[in-house]
Amino acid sequence: MPTGTDVPAPPMGRAAEARELAGILADADRRGGSLVLCGEAGIGKSTLLEWAETTWRSRGRRSLRCAGSDAETVVPYAGLRRLLAPLVEHVEALPPRPRALLREVVRFGLTALPGAPEVPDVFAVALAALDLLTLPGVAHPLLLAVDDADVLDPPTVQVLGFVARRLESDPVVVLVAARAPGGPDGLAGLPVLALAPLADADARRVLERRRPDLDATARAAVLDRAAGNPLALVTLPAGTDPADAAPVRGRLERALARRLGQLDALTLDALLVAATDGRADLGEVLAATGLLVGRDVDEAALGPAVRGGLLTLDTAGGVHFAHPLLASALRERTPPGRRRAVHLALAAVVTGPDRRLAHRAAVAVEVDDSLADELAAAAARARRLGATAAAVTPLVRSAHLTSDPARRIARLLEAADVAAAAGRRDAVPVLLEEAGALDLARVDEIHVECLRAQLQTDGPAHPGPARLVALADEARSLGATGLALALLGVAAQRCWWTYRDRTTRRTLVDAVGRLPTDPLDPRVLAMLVQVAPVEQSAEVARRLERRVPRGGTSADDGFRLGMAAHVVTDYGGAARLLGQAATGLRAQGRLAAVAAVQTVLAFNEVQRGAWGAAAEAADEAVRLAREAGDDEWLGSALTAGAAVAGLLGDDPEADRLDAAAEAELTARGNTNILGVLRHARGRRVHRDHPELAVSLLLPLFDPSSTDFNPRHCIPSVVPLADAATSAPPEVRAAVLEAVRSRVADAARADPELPPGLRTGADHAEAVLGPEHGAERRFLDATERARPRPFDRARLELAHARWLRRHDRDGPARRVLQRAHATFAALGTQPLAARAARALAALGDDGHRGDDLWRRLSPQEAQIARLVAEGLSNREIGQRLFLSHRTVGSHLYRIFPKLDITSRVELARLVLGSGGSAS
Repeated sequence: MPTGTDVPAPPMGRAAEARELAGILADADRRGGSLVLCGEAGIGKSTLLEWAETTWRSRGRRSLRCAGSDAETVVPYAGLRRLLAPLVEHVEALPPRPRALLREVVRFGLTALPGAPEVPDVFAVALAALDLLTLPGVAHPLLLAVDDADVLDPPTVQVLGFVARRLESDPVVVLVAARAPGGPDGLAGLPVLALAPLADADARRVLERRRPDLDATARAAVLDRAAGNPLALVTLPAGTDPADAAPVRGRLERALARRLGQLDALTLDALLVAATDGRADLGEVLAATGLLVGRDVDEAALGPAVRGGLLTLDTAGGVHFAHPLLASALRERTPPGRRRAVHLALAAVVTGPDRRLAHRAAVAVEVDDSLADELAAAAARARRLGATAAAVTPLVRSAHLTSDPARRIARLLEAADVAAAAGRRDAVPVLLEEAGALDLARVDEIHVECLRAQLQTDGPAHPGPARLVALADEARSLGATGLALALLGVAAQRCWWTYRDRTTRRTLVDAVGRLPTDPLDPRVLAMLVQVAPVEQSAEVARRLERRVPRGGTSADDGFRLGMAAHVVTDYGGAARLLGQAATGLRAQGRLAAVAAVQTVLAFNEVQRGAWGAAAEAADEAVRLAREAGDDEWLGSALTAGAAVAGLLGDDPEADRLDAAAEAELTARGNTNILGVLRHARGRRVHRDHPELAVSLLLPLFDPSSTDFNPRHCIPSVVPLADAATSAPPEVRAAVLEAVRSRVADAARADPELPPGLRTGADHAEAVLGPEHGAERRFLDATERARPRPFDRARLELAHARWLRRHDRDGPARRVLQRAHATFAALGTQPLAARAARALAALGDDGHRGDDLWRRLSPQEAQIARLVAEGLSNREIGQRLFLSHRTVGSHLYRIFPKLDITSRVELARLVLGSGGSAS
């Protein structure tokens, strides 16, 4: 075992970079860390990574290593399997679900996934990997060294990024080398060390040490052409090159090709085999080479390459090129026919069905239904393991090898569906064009139109509601109910954001009614509230009363039901349904779906008055949407975060999130959601800047405004009415008329108004109506709002202001006490503080207090609440996608902030707060 005195010297010219790496490695006993080394080919990433790993092992510490391989880019979790293979003995120590996932994904064994019928997401695998890497029985500190991340399979990259972002409290370090700036998309947000070309003096020293035979003229020529690239310095020829103007990578590949040209044919064949499958071990390389040349081949075939410094062989049978460019140069200089022969040879000898299939598929040029079926099965396997995006390529390849035209079309359209679901929107038009060139059945033509409609934003090219309804009816008549649902779903979503005219909404509602589905189907209820959120509110509320007690709802359907309950302003029911949906989606590791649920929950809890819970939900929604790369919900999550921060009085944070939300929504062309952002801004300023609030909120009630949406009006009624109380009489009248107009429109559709609109209208009538009869309006409105505590407390706050203006301090004090108690119980701290200040002005100073929860970040408050529910650190980590050590670190910071020392005290504090933490 090497000792601490055996630490190697850093690579020449990389002292500063080595110091940064050494700092991360030295801190590993106390905390984890991560770093992405990036730069052009030959810049020294692999060398620096190898130095870090050698330094780490010189201290007697364990490291795990893997490198990307072109041959396995399309094999889901191929890199993860190699990385985690040395930890096989620890898998059985994991809890049942992560144990089953890793057995299945990493092929440690074969077992069925437990429980839930839904396919797990790649992030469920990532959380299982995090559990394994931080398991107490695993030797720590631990280093993960990953090279050539650009050609790792995407699921492995996502797992690595997920793990690396959660190591602040765990003794695990992740170092990744990649050419692309910042590394692949799945590593976004990780710390980056960009390797620059060597300084002139360092480049000269490298050249003098590695090529002392060069004279001054040759040395100057190499220095000039290498441009500080270490590999170029030791590889480029000393003579002139007519292609000197080419990029460094091109010069390197040509120089390496010249070195390869000096080898004998057998050695070149063996190297080509190794280059074609970067995972092949020595035995596989020699066996495949033997098949290629028709005779037995032993290790001597690689001798010239090893002696020439082109290749190394490790004691475990690994075959490693001195640089990845060698492998690419080999592949590029080899004729296609020879490459096909190599793939066939490898397919005959490599282990693992995915590897064999990849090599067979690489050489298939004619229709082969058997191979097509195997590729389709591989795609299904990838989807079952949560690697949805990885299913696209084998599906497309399967379609190309399928003889039956109908099955080929079906596979192309399935690939387009999968690509759309996986966020690979750029691939969908290409697949649709290819499918469209074939002889499509009518139902397939409709399928193509549906996918195109899903991709397009509003505009001349987007099919209007009438066209979508016609297509849905045709699909229904052809027995394609699922396709009809998808088409009406597109129309419903467009209607939600652009709020079509009454005739269009009625047409869509009727089309939904013609579907041969259960009227209580959550998909139907979700579409109805999107199409006609006010007109269908009472009907959907009645159906929810019948549907929710059924139980047996999937997490996805629970989300649909929760969203429907939120739209019809049943905020309490929505909170329960969304919470249940989030629990199911968390268990599946579906970060993007959890982000969507938490976004809706944040808006819901704002309306319910649980602003602390809203802050937790919005904070998590933004974090998870960014991590999952979910552009669809990120803008809304940022909008929710801005709204909550403003309500809680954190103006700098509200401004930051507001700007980020507007930038995100504008960049995506999703200007329709800007109306929601306008509501958030108006609500934020309605107390301190009433004139500005009126100017922001009143357009939401104007049918001629692009921001108009009657459902978005509902949460704006109370802040608009409160802001208008200090406005001139004509503005007060205009606001009250706008509210009454929306109430009248809703009543024409159904006399049973949405509860949120009814209580909001009562509030507006009480504070803006004529002075005569105001007392009676306040009392009646307060009584009708009794089932809605937050709405009632807001009315009481307004009523108390009216009473004080009329010098009725006694009744005002009693009303304020009730309002304060409700706000405190809900966790609406700013309004509780406002009520406390009003009470103090009336001589009742017993309601002031330090809101302990404002001392915690949203994530800390979330952890505190879960502790109070009795969850262990590991269970909390599973719920919030964190390691158990990170949860413990958060608690270490929470305790002193709340002046407590134990979980028992924390639970008492949460429960004693009456829900303020939640």
